[in-house]
Amino acid sequence: MFVRKILFNSSPFLRSFSQKHIKSILLTSSDDHPSKLKEILEVFSTNNINLTHIESQPASTLDSSKGNSFIIDFEADNESIIKSALAKLQSQGINVKESSKKHVEWFPRTLKDLEALEQKTLSAGAELESDHPGFKDEDYKKRRHEIAEIAYTFNPAEHEVPNIKYTDIEIETWSKIYNVLTPLHEKYACHDYLESFQEMKTHCGFRSDNIPQLQDVNKYLKPKTGFQLIPISGLLTPRDFLNYLAFRVFASTQYIRHHSVPFYTPEPDVVHELMGHAPLFANPDFADFSQQIGLASLGASEPDIKRLATCYWFSVEFGLIRESDGKKKVYGAGVLSSVDEILNAVYNNTEARFFDPFKACEVPYPITSLQPVYWWSNNFEEAKEMMNKFAASVTRGFVTSYDKVNHEIKVYQDIQVSK
Repeated sequence: MFVRKILFNSSPFLRSFSQKHIKSILLTSSDDHPSKLKEILEVFSTNNINLTHIESQPASTLDSSKGNSFIIDFEADNESIIKSALAKLQSQGINVKESSKKHVEWFPRTLKDLEALEQKTLSAGAELESDHPGFKDEDYKKRRHEIAEIAYTFNPAEHEVPNIKYTDIEIETWSKIYNVLTPLHEKYACHDYLESFQEMKTHCGFRSDNIPQLQDVNKYLKPKTGFQLIPISGLLTPRDFLNYLAFRVFASTQYIRHHSVPFYTPEPDVVHELMGHAPLFANPDFADFSQQIGLASLGASEPDIKRLATCYWFSVEFGLIRESDGKKKVYGAGVLSSVDEILNAVYNNTEARFFDPFKACEVPYPITSLQPVYWWSNNFEEAKEMMNKFAASVTRGFVTSYDKVNHEIKVYQDIQVSK
């Protein structure tokens, strides 16, 4: 039985990337012998041609016994050597033809491209759903619109995040939540979260009478892991939200939930972002873990986006860590920012499973009610390794990497994107 797979960075023939032109070819052989790929790779190796991507598939989609096809991407920097290598392959009975461009969903490649994602957010002002606590509060909707406009015009490539002058009622709402959550965190949050949170109290203004500004949080996070929070005006699609993470960017709201129900919100707000997500972005393994999900989402198919988003939900949003004493502690932001969710995770004997993304990605979950199951890891390094294996299984037909100096996504194949 033929198993389709991607080979990348698992072979000595796959060299380190360089910024050169990448060419794709399709090689077809009627010989189904397992050594055929080795023979092909030896031709490239002998000619010192650097490979960046290898993908195997049946020569015939109807009959896998008719041989194999290999899509191979390589650095096309010496035309004469390449011609010689391809001629050698043809002499071995291998059909060679240039591969067509890979068609993928559009994805951002620079920080400036993230503006296009912001323009696609759902409105956060007058269009609140009828069951939203602030639906009939015109002052609240006006305020939401004001804050959303600031995010809507923000350019992540050029500006610092603008500060929000929060009102007394907004600070009072924050204070009520902060004063209840922080004692619960001291008991049930994981060690890495508490360690970062203590530092953020000193450096970012985390306290009950102050809502921290995103820019102050960024000044703390960026030197540690390169992560930053940038404002968005409303909800994003799963694809767009995950795409942000590829740049070590977390798309954050700045508005706060309605004051009438401080311990309930139907959507993410600044409490969820800052009390839930922000502290752990200071942890290198957690930061890498989050970016891995983002990089895997770039150009991914809709089914793979759904699987990646599910893994994100069960980890970054609702994950648990089993610490050295054997006790499970909370690290998921959806738990850390909700009193009911914390109590459900630690008191109600709710089922907890070991986080295996290959299994978790297929499990459905509720959005508007307490979680019936949580997923735990022994540490973030373990979770990162598990996610790395899962991300490698996401078949896109091209390879990307992140240039942390220029904050750009590098693509090493010739692709055609569609919006």
